[in-house]
Order: sequence, then C-alpha cells, then structure tokens
Amino acid sequence: MASDHDLIPALLAAQSKGDWDAMFAVMHEDGVFELPFLKQRFEGRAEIEQRMAPSIDRMIGLTFSDIEVRDMAEPGWMIAHFKGNATVRPTGRPYRQTYVGIFRVVDGKIALFQEYFDTLELAIACARVEPVA
Repeated sequence: MASDHDLIPALLAAQSKGDWDAMFAVMHEDGVFELPFLKQRFEGRAEIEQRMAPSIDRMIGLTFSDIEVRDMAEPGWMIAHFKGNATVRPTGRPYRQTYVGIFRVVDGKIALFQEYFDTLELAIACARVEPVA
C-alpha cells in the first residue's frame, strides 16, 4: 500500500500532464486547490479542472522535480518543497519555479492542496514584466 507521501508526487505528475483522471485518483472529487498568493480557491473536480486546464495547456513540457515531503505536527498534514520547469507557449520563455505546497490528506486522498510560489517568476515567463538585468 502506498503511503500518504506517495500521493504528492502522483498528484504533481498528473497535474503536469493535465491528466485529470489520474489527479483525482489521488485527490478527493470535492477537494480544494488554493493559490493563496493569487487569492484563488477552486473547489471540486469540475472547478479545479476548468480553472487549471488553461494554465497547464500554456506550459510546454511541464515537469516537477526534487520533490521533498515532510509531515507536519498534526496528522494528515504535510508540506512539500519541489521545483517546476516548462516553457510558456505564448512567449517561448522558460518558466523555472520553486514551490511550497501544503497538503491535507483525509481517508487516503488529498483533500486540500495549497500552492505557494514566486509570482514574479510567473509574470516574467508570461511576459507581463521584464526581468531586471
């Protein structure tokens, strides 16, 4: 039987491919995905897929690596540190990101995924701002 720690790399692998069936094999159908720095919260499979699919489609070759998962003090809560790499389709710019994710697992599936990342890196990759030399 896989551990709760194994759920996170499985979810990230599915997310990187836009494989919603695989993603919701490890996440509750009514799970929550939050982007606190962007003040966004998506609840349930339909909303998560609808809101995330365009972002995933803009990322060519999206991969997540160097995934480190640690337990938090309260059972069922974990924190993960990981890296993401892609090319942004509309701009052709590289997207190199470092993430921190907070996860809550209930009954063997992810119920909450909060994703924290450097929004400036995303803005540069999407050509919303230019990098400082």
